[in-house]
Amino acid sequence: MTIRRKGMIFIALVSLFVIPVLNAQQAPAPPVPPAPPVSPAPRSPENSAKPISFYRLDFAIREMDGEKALDTRHYSLWLQAGEMERIQSSSSATYGIGDKKTVKNNIGVSFLCTVKETDSSPWLDLQLQISDFIPPEKAEGGTYPVDRGIDIHSKAPLSLGKSVTVSSVEDPVSRHRFQVDVIATKLK
Repeated sequence: MTIRRKGMIFIALVSLFVIPVLNAQQAPAPPVPPAPPVSPAPRSPENSAKPISFYRLDFAIREMDGEKALDTRHYSLWLQAGEMERIQSSSSATYGIGDKKTVKNNIGVSFLCTVKETDSSPWLDLQLQISDFIPPEKAEGGTYPVDRGIDIHSKAPLSLGKSVTVSSVEDPVSRHRFQVDVIATKLK
């Protein structure tokens, strides 16, 4: 065998045994990260089989003494079906207790609501908080104002275009009843 042929055989043997060993000593290639999850596109008329619905909710909160309405407050909210929306209205009130002490209190109303649609009809998921105070002359046997807080969480079916009472709660101090009514109007 010639030297040249022996050299070629040597190179071939080195290639068969040494190169795989060298490749095994190299750091493994980093793993390919999985593709990020594809989030659904926002619901819009172009990409949804069901059209987007909008509603106007007209709330009436009545303070009742028996069957007599003492006070009625009105609130309106426009929202998209399935989306949570909020109304918040508040003020700060300062009133005296005794000769030298004053108290500062936030009073107001906060609505958090969603209209959800089912095959048969829409329904309302409502969270309502009312905070105020009762003046001493209106609190039974009271000499000081009484802080009042009402917290309602209600789920109720809606009847479009008709008033629906979604909650009624009695105040333990004044014995007045608070009634929450809503009229839902589908806009689109």
